[in-house]
Amino acid sequence: MATDGLEGWKRAAEDPLVLATLAINGVVALFYLVPILDRPNLEQLVEFWALVPISLLAALAPWIGLPRPAARAETVFWGLWSASMGVHLVVRVVYLVNPEVDYLVSGALAIDVLYVLFYLPLLFSLLFRPDRLQTEDVPRLVRVLETLGITAFAVGALAYFSITPRLLNRPEFETWVPSFLLYWIFDAFLFFGLLHLRASAGSESWKILYTWLLLAPACWVVTDMVELTFWLAWDHDTWPTGPQDIFWYFPWLAITLAGRMRVSPFPRWFGAPRTPPEAGELTRSLGPPGWLLAAALVLPTVHLGVEVLGLLDPLTERAREAVALATLFALVALSSSHHRLTQQRARDLLVRSRALEREREVLAGAVEQAVDPLFLTDRSGGVIYANRAARGPEPADDPVGRQLREVMDGRVPPPVLRSLERAMAQEEPWEGGTLPLSGGDEPGGVLLSLSPLRDRHGRLTHWMLVCRGLGSLRTLARDLIAARRVRELQQKATETSRELHRRLAEVHSLGEVLRRALSPASPHWDDLEHLLSASKRMADLTQGILSLAGGDEEQPAPLRFDRLVRECLAQLAVTLPENITLMERLGGREALVLGVSEKLKAAVQNILANAVEAMAEGGGTLEVKLEEAELDDTLSRRLGLSGGGSYVKLTVTDTGKGMDSATLERIFDPFFSTRRALGGIGLGLFLSRTSVQEHGGNIRASSRPGKGTSVEIYLPVWKGQG
Repeated sequence: MATDGLEGWKRAAEDPLVLATLAINGVVALFYLVPILDRPNLEQLVEFWALVPISLLAALAPWIGLPRPAARAETVFWGLWSASMGVHLVVRVVYLVNPEVDYLVSGALAIDVLYVLFYLPLLFSLLFRPDRLQTEDVPRLVRVLETLGITAFAVGALAYFSITPRLLNRPEFETWVPSFLLYWIFDAFLFFGLLHLRASAGSESWKILYTWLLLAPACWVVTDMVELTFWLAWDHDTWPTGPQDIFWYFPWLAITLAGRMRVSPFPRWFGAPRTPPEAGELTRSLGPPGWLLAAALVLPTVHLGVEVLGLLDPLTERAREAVALATLFALVALSSSHHRLTQQRARDLLVRSRALEREREVLAGAVEQAVDPLFLTDRSGGVIYANRAARGPEPADDPVGRQLREVMDGRVPPPVLRSLERAMAQEEPWEGGTLPLSGGDEPGGVLLSLSPLRDRHGRLTHWMLVCRGLGSLRTLARDLIAARRVRELQQKATETSRELHRRLAEVHSLGEVLRRALSPASPHWDDLEHLLSASKRMADLTQGILSLAGGDEEQPAPLRFDRLVRECLAQLAVTLPENITLMERLGGREALVLGVSEKLKAAVQNILANAVEAMAEGGGTLEVKLEEAELDDTLSRRLGLSGGGSYVKLTVTDTGKGMDSATLERIFDPFFSTRRALGGIGLGLFLSRTSVQEHGGNIRASSRPGKGTSVEIYLPVWKGQG
């Protein structure tokens, strides 16, 4: 701690704003200690030319060359202190511009008003607790009540000490005594307020900041009492000056130091840092309702003391007493309302905190029970947590307390370990390759993923390393391989379909030439007609295959889906076995869908063909139902659709053998087929679902062994937009 303190003082000595404030204070001390200048010149130099720059430096200290505070409460807190220093700068400029004006006689009330404006931001700052996260979420009405309460206290004090006496008995109050008492009241209130904030500070850093700020009102209290004593003993011919006046300039140095320390507090106190208060202590600490009640008691208490000491004129006693009581009642009423609001807010926060605690327990359980090993380290790489999968069976295998390099050494090759360390040195995320574990139990090795964790200021606080066994990625790898095979098959199908289409076009053209050369009476006329019809059907078929493979993309267009289904059923009826009965219930006649006709037709034909094949041996009933359905957002998400609205729903149901749940889960996988022995390659349902999903719809299937299968196709109804 001693080293930290010395380094803090060194940083303070290198700060330009602190150095400038120290230099001005040094010049002031020199002229007070060494009688170089007479009284008028000393006042001109010190009172005006010295206080103007140090007030400006104190106002700029929290901002110049420092990052903007991350928390709103912290920004408001330092903004209020800077605003107060700005008002004091205005006061000094007023004195500087009109040095000959006798403010005691002609302008004391105006100066008192300016000083009240100087103290108001400082009093408001007591309401904000930048060392507490709770201040970020204070309701607006609560802030309004707090602001009204502090304003009522300041205005009541101004009315008691300055406005009322000067209005009712001005000749008796051409004196600075009421002003000194007014300033002393504000200084004392601010002193005890900051003293409480320091005692209940949420961190050691803020305890240091509050301590430096506390020195300012402490010095002001001393100077106010000294000046009041001098005024009461003043012979009105000479104003006593001396080294005690130096205390008036030191507060600006303390405020400047506090402003510069808000990012990196210096110097630290020697000794162990104070432990932040526990939650119960924070709850018991004095909050804004306490401030309002304390402010309510100030004026009545001061009134009793003033009357006992006889400091103010008895003629205005009743009027001042009325001001004190009015301020008391106003602040008590505001405090009561504030208390009710904060109590309700406390109950709401308690409910929220319990919900967050439950969420935290669920999250902690999920991390602890995760299949993949997970390590959490501090910023230097020391392991502070490892989940169940990362801990070994023996206590000696527990990685907590060891360095991450030590834990991973021997599990991964040295080049990978060096790469991980470089990423940590550069504070960047990183992923490793596929590496064998030391034991070799996981085929293919592990995939390492390193993530930096940062606080709200963007500073690195922890590291998280996840070790994912590549065996758990086999499903993903299998899907990637299948997708590649599908792309290869689509490319081959496109090339083959185009070649067949060209050849069939040539056959059809030659047939047309022969048709013009022959007469209908020719014995070959019927054969030629059959050839032309077959070539036309084959050309349409290859065009459909080409469209489904994506090699000859058509532009989507509105189409009557019921007509498309009827065409598919008409083609199916030609080849439908006699032991299968077809039942049609086609509604949704007015519904349009936006799509590519050939793709949708191929998808429907494939679903119908699968249903027929499922009943090829024992026969059965094939039911085809088309209807329009209105789906809400919840149901549409459950069905895998993009959103609620109007859909056409085609249901194809067969009475075949059905499927078990394991088979049902894989029927849409590429290259999965239950009829591979009969030549099936497992792409029909995969390509059908792909086509339907490209049109904004989805396909779902349900089945039970021995009960048949039902397949549903959902497509969004086109309303004429887009």
